[in-house]
Amino acid sequence: MKWMIVAADERLMQELQVVLQRNGCDGDSTVQHLEAGSLEEMLARVHALFNAQQKVETDCVEMGEFTLQLSRKMVWHAGKPLDLTPKEFVILSRLMLAKGEAVQRDTLLKDIYQWATEPATNTLEVHIHNLREKIGKAYIKTLRGVGYRFIVPGK
Repeated sequence: MKWMIVAADERLMQELQVVLQRNGCDGDSTVQHLEAGSLEEMLARVHALFNAQQKVETDCVEMGEFTLQLSRKMVWHAGKPLDLTPKEFVILSRLMLAKGEAVQRDTLLKDIYQWATEPATNTLEVHIHNLREKIGKAYIKTLRGVGYRFIVPGK
């Protein structure tokens, strides 16, 4: 696909080239001059198109033997579907989408209850406990004072 774009603003031109290159546009894509206002709109549209495509691509996430499919609200472990409650699915999907990064406790509480930390509640810990019973204790690591992380043992 060839791109014919014109730029009066060199910074926008460079940003557009970076967006096109990061998203697999071929080397002969050409970028030429266009009115300054139109380039900003074109750049916004290109970002929107690639963001929409990335959302489709992140519908299915694999980590080790686990596969998460958001559109079907399903998780498989070693090819077998897991029987998760809606709250367990939300927690596990948030952890898997973080791809090994820490997820704060408050974030998980907002995901499942739409409110932040209640000092006297341990409902999140109960859900995490039940989830560990279903998937195995080694996959969800507690980060004291922070939250939780989904890990694939041995990696």
